[in-house]
Amino acid sequence: MKKLLIAFVLLIFISTSCKKSDRLTAENVPATIIFTGAIAADGFGFLIKIDGSGTSYHADNLPVDFQKDKLPVIVSYGLLNTKYSCGLLSNNISVIKIDAISMK
Repeated sequence: MKKLLIAFVLLIFISTSCKKSDRLTAENVPATIIFTGAIAADGFGFLIKIDGSGTSYHADNLPVDFQKDKLPVIVSYGLLNTKYSCGLLSNNISVIKIDAISMK
C-alpha cells in the first residue's frame, strides 16, 4: 500500500510539473500594421508585419484603434496553431492572439 501511495504522489508531481505551453509567445516586438485590401475583394484585411523578419500575421483581436495602414506598433502576442485564408487564394497566414499592443 505504501508503494502505491508513493507511486500515486510521484505521478501527480510529474503531471503538474511538466506543463507544455500551447502556443509560442513573443513580447514587446516592433511591428507595423499593414492593410492588404478588403476581405470582400480577396484581400487579407489588416495584418501585423514584424519588423526585421518581414513575417506577417493575422490577428483575430486587433483593436479598431489600431486598424490603420502603416501604423508602427509594439506588440506582445502568442502564435496560435491555426491558419487564416481568404477567398480563393491559397496563401494561409499564421494567426496570432494579441496580448498587448501600443503605438511606437
